Order: sequence, then structure tokens, then C-alpha cells
Amino acid sequence: MAAVAALAPGCASRSCRERLVESKESPDRRHNAAVLVRQCAGEPNGVTHVNLHAGYGTAPPADGDGSVTRGEVFSIDGQRQIKVVWKGAQSLLVECVGCGANEVFKKESAWEDVQISYAGRE
Repeated sequence: MAAVAALAPGCASRSCRERLVESKESPDRRHNAAVLVRQCAGEPNGVTHVNLHAGYGTAPPADGDGSVTRGEVFSIDGQRQIKVVWKGAQSLLVECVGCGANEVFKKESAWEDVQISYAGRE
């Protein structure tokens, strides 16, 4: 798996690392869904997030400061088991194991022409 050094929001003056956990290409090969874990110095829990981006490749493009925030559609406190499943070219399912609603930072229902649904599992 790839590791990307990043300075992420909320990590303004300390270093953070992004670890690519999973990447899935849409059936029409127009989009990619990536699951990443951001770990910042002094924050032991980290953040697990899902980013969508256009085109080929496994890692979403980094912002100007090196963080991976563009296309972020879901984020939750801690390192979590998240699975992304393309149900069609414009339909993505995000499955989060053991995720409580009060731990979610962001949960978007769409990105560009992609509709996003969510499912929790124990």
C-alpha cells in the first residue's frame, strides 16, 4: 500500500501521513474511490476517509500542501474498516464496520455525477 506524507486540515503545524488502504475503479473507468487513513503527530486515533477522483490510478491527487482532501466524501474518527463497492458507473456504496454516527465528520450523498449510499455492519 502507498504512503503519502501530508499536512492535513486540523494538523496545521505538525506532520501527517496518508496511507492508501483500498482503491476501486468505477465500472466505466471514469472515477476512482479510495479509502485512506490520515495519521497526524499527537493524534493517536487518526481519521479514515473516502475520496473520489476522476481518471485512472489508485491514489487520489494531493492538494497543494500535500494533503489529500479534494473529493473527500466520507470521514470518521479513528482507523476503521471501510469497504467501497461500485454498484454501477454512477453509484457507490460505502460500508463501514462498527461505525457510530456520532464519530462521523463528513458524509456526502453525491460527488459530481456519482450517488453515494452508506451501510453499517457490526
